[in-house]
This record gives sequence, C-alpha cells and structure tokens, in this order.
Amino acid sequence: MKKFVGMLILLLLSSPMVYGSWLTPLKISEESSLPRPTITSYGEEIFIFWKGKNLTYCTIEDKNITSYRELQGIKADSLSTYFDGRNFHMLYSLNGSLHYISFNKEGHILRRASLNTISAIDPDLVVDNEGNIHMVWSEDRGDGYQIYYGVKPNETGANFSEKKLTFSDLSSRRPKIGIDRNGYVHVLYDEASPNIRRVGYFKIYGGR
Repeated sequence: MKKFVGMLILLLLSSPMVYGSWLTPLKISEESSLPRPTITSYGEEIFIFWKGKNLTYCTIEDKNITSYRELQGIKADSLSTYFDGRNFHMLYSLNGSLHYISFNKEGHILRRASLNTISAIDPDLVVDNEGNIHMVWSEDRGDGYQIYYGVKPNETGANFSEKKLTFSDLSSRRPKIGIDRNGYVHVLYDEASPNIRRVGYFKIYGGR
C-alpha cells in the first residue's frame, strides 16, 4: 500500500498541471501610451484588442499569436469587444461620445452607429443569442456619474433604446454586463464616495 501511494504521489508530481499552471507570458505589443487592452474569445480562438497608433488586435491560437490587424482611423479612450463566432462587435468611448461598430475577421467594418452621449466612459457590451446588442456605460448628465443601459434590437428599422439604471448620490462607474442562457442581463458596477466603496448589481430581462 505504501509503495502504491508513493508511486501515485510521484505520478501526480511529474504530471503537467491543467489548472492553476502558468504559461510563459506572450509579449503582445509595446506602445508609447497606456494601451488599455481588452479580450474576447470564441471556442479556442482568443482575440486581444488594444490602443496603439491605430486600434489594433491580434489572434491567439494554441498559445501562439497567429495574426495582427489594425482598424485604421479608429481612436478610442476606452473600449469593449464581443465576438459572436462570425463578426466582432465593439463599443468605445472617445471624448465623451459613445460609438458602436461591427466588423469581420478581415477587419472590414460592416456597421457603424453613434449614441447621443456627452460624457460617456467605461463602456461594455454583450450580444444575445438573437443578435440583440446590450450595452452599459457610465455618464455624467449633470447628476454625477450614473449607469446607463441600452439595447439595439436585431430587427430592421428597430430603434435603439436606453434607460438610466442608477439614481445615486455616489459616483457609479465601471459597469460590466453579461447575459445568461435564459435571456437575463446582469449588470455589475461600483459606487464610491470619499467614505463609501460598494458594488451594485442589476438583473434585467429582455431589456426591461
């Protein structure tokens, strides 16, 4: 029995760890200013976006960088990306304005839209199984930074709609959005004042 236990321990120690192990870091890029990277994935493909001279992204497969691409003429202060298996969806802020674009793997832009914002920051987005685009961001419209949620239905002629989620005396920032298989949208954000730090959460169904 002791011999068996000893062999088992030796086998475990000599086997590669699937979880909890660290790979050698890949050097993605070197920039002169803060690149503010973001990441999205589908299957075994990983896509990393960052701010360089132009908005740039690379594809990582099997621990290797397989391609680099630039989106010419796209400038962003902060951004969020989502890949639906065929096309990319990006929400980004620039000088307080909020912009949405979709583009394919070749970098060809398929769709553009601008939202009516004046001081938007911290954008995030997700696309549901029906192709509806759900967005969140933080914006100060005269009452401090609050969290806003918007939906662009995947229907011809359908209008973008938005709603204000928070009505707080605190500064509400850095929202993150996700969606589950039942269609519920989940929004997480932080609230802060000089004496308070806390996390806020919303659960929304079907954009309501």
